[in-house]
Parts: sequence; structure tokens; C-alpha cells
Amino acid sequence: MAHFLSESELSKIESEKGKESVKRAVKSKTADVDNEMRDIREQRARLVEERKKKRPQTTDKRTIAEIHKEKREVQDEIRRIQDSISCDAKIVLPEHEST
Repeated sequence: MAHFLSESELSKIESEKGKESVKRAVKSKTADVDNEMRDIREQRARLVEERKKKRPQTTDKRTIAEIHKEKREVQDEIRRIQDSISCDAKIVLPEHEST
């Protein structure tokens, strides 16, 4: 993660190395922070892409509701046809004439 210089770290560097060294150290730390931020952004972009690939394709709820409605209508039609067939069978072969 990012590392920022605290006041005490800055004072320590100033006393040890002088002002020119401080500028170099700060620039070095700034580059480190920039590199870390770039790495974080790249990692986040990779994770977003992975999630997009893993996410199942979904159909919106309205479409799902329409599919269920159509399924019920088809099932009702099948029942009507089955009832009609059984009624026709009773007419063709009345129960009292069965063997």
C-alpha cells in the first residue's frame, strides 16, 4: 500500500542527509506511491474484468415473468387438449360397452 512520509521521518532524513538528499528521498517515495497506485488500478481493472467473465448472463425480470406466463398458458392448453381427448374417448367407447 501507499507509504507517506510522516513529519518525524522527514525530520530524520533532513538531519541525516541534508536538503538535497531530502528532495531525492521524497521524489523516490513519490515514485513508489505512484507505482503502487498504478498497480492498484491495474489490479482493480483485472478484477472487474474477471467478475464480468464469471457473471452469468441474466434476463431481466419482465422477460422472466413473460416466460413463466407463456409456460402456464402452454400447460393450460395441454390440459384442455388432454381433457378433450379423454372426453372423446368416452364418447367413442362408452363405459357400459367396454369389455
